[in-house]
Amino acid sequence: MQIVFLSVFTVLCSPFLWCLVLLRRQCASKHLLIIQRSKIGDLVCTTPLVRACAQAGYYVTVLTRSGSADVLKHNPHVYGILLDDDPQFVGMVGRLHLFWILFHSRYAISLSVVPGLLSSLCNVWTAAPVRIHTIGRSSGWLERVIERLQKCMTYARGTRTYDHYMQLAQCVGVSPVSYKHDMFLSEEEKRQAAAWLRDHDLEQRSYVVLSVTAGNVLKMWPLERFSELAEQILQQWNVVVVFSSANTEATACAVSLRQYSGSIVDGGGADLRLLAGIITRAAAFVSVDTGPLYIAHAFNVPVVDIVGPVHPDEQPPLSSERVALVLPPATIVPTSFVAETLRTELPEQKRALEETTVEMVYGAFAVMMRRVAPELEKTKRR
Repeated sequence: MQIVFLSVFTVLCSPFLWCLVLLRRQCASKHLLIIQRSKIGDLVCTTPLVRACAQAGYYVTVLTRSGSADVLKHNPHVYGILLDDDPQFVGMVGRLHLFWILFHSRYAISLSVVPGLLSSLCNVWTAAPVRIHTIGRSSGWLERVIERLQKCMTYARGTRTYDHYMQLAQCVGVSPVSYKHDMFLSEEEKRQAAAWLRDHDLEQRSYVVLSVTAGNVLKMWPLERFSELAEQILQQWNVVVVFSSANTEATACAVSLRQYSGSIVDGGGADLRLLAGIITRAAAFVSVDTGPLYIAHAFNVPVVDIVGPVHPDEQPPLSSERVALVLPPATIVPTSFVAETLRTELPEQKRALEETTVEMVYGAFAVMMRRVAPELEKTKRR
C-alpha cells in the first residue's frame, strides 16, 4: 500500500513538479544524480557512468543502498552519496522525506539506470530539467503511469550494461569513457589489508581467492564443488587458497569439507573494504556472478566467472587474457537478467549450475593462469 500511496501522491503533485521543471531550466546547476539501488556488483558496473559525468564537469551524487555504498568510498568522481535505506528515509514518512531532499537538491540532471518503481518515483521528485528513467521489458500499470512523467529509455535483454550507461551519458551530452570498473582504497585501508595478510602468513605468498557464496542464493555454485576446485588448484599450483564470504559458516564449512593437500585460509567475515584490499594482492579470483568478482575486476585481478544462469552478454566482464568466463552448456538458456532479478527457482537455472562442472572451472582457471602467472604452476607441461 505504501508504494501505491506514494505513486498516487506523485501523480497528484505532477503538475506542480512539471512547472518547477520549466522554471529550473533557467538555472545553471552542475549537480547530477545517478539512481542505482541494486547490489554491489551492479553499483561497481555503474562507475564508468559516474566517471564519465564527473569528467564532463558534473558534481555526481549517487542514490544507492547501504549494503552497496562502500564501493564508492574514496571515489574521486563521487561528490555525494544518498542511502535510500537510511533510517530517516524508511517508512511512509521517511520516503516523503527522501522525496523532499531530492526535490530541494536542485539537480540539473537525474539518471535512473535500472528499472524499478521506487527509482522512477525518486527520479520524478528531483524535478530536474533532464530526467531519464530506465525501463525494462515489462512494467506494471502503476509503473507505466509514473513513466509518463519523465523521459524513458528501454533496456533490452542481452544489452551490455556498459553500453546502456554510455547511451544514457550521451543523451545528456556526456562523452563515453573507457570500459573500466572503478574502486579506490585509502592508504589506511591498504595497511589494514597488509596487516591481515601478515596475520595469515600470506604477505610473501601467492594466493587465490575463492568466493564461495553469492547475494542471490539462486546463483550459488555448490560448496562441495568449491572444495574440490580448491584441492585441484592446490595440487597443481604453488598457491594458498583463501575461502571468502560474508557468511563465516560457509567458509568454515568449506575448510572442513576435506583434508587439503596444501594451505587453506578461512577468509570469512571480512568487511567489504578489507576484502577489497585482500583481493588486490591475489594471484586470481574465482566466483559466481557476484559483487566481489566485479571488485576484483576493478583492480585488474585475473578472474574466473562461473556465469551460471546469468546472461553472459549483459554484465559479466568481457572475456580477455585476465578474464575467463565459464559458461554452462550451450543448450541452457539464461534465466537471470540485470533488469529482472531471479527470485524463483527455475529448471534452467538449476541446470546452469549443476552442469557447470569442477573440471570446466578448473580448466578455465588453468588456461588463464598459464597466461598470466605460468611461474606458479608446479608441473610444467611438456
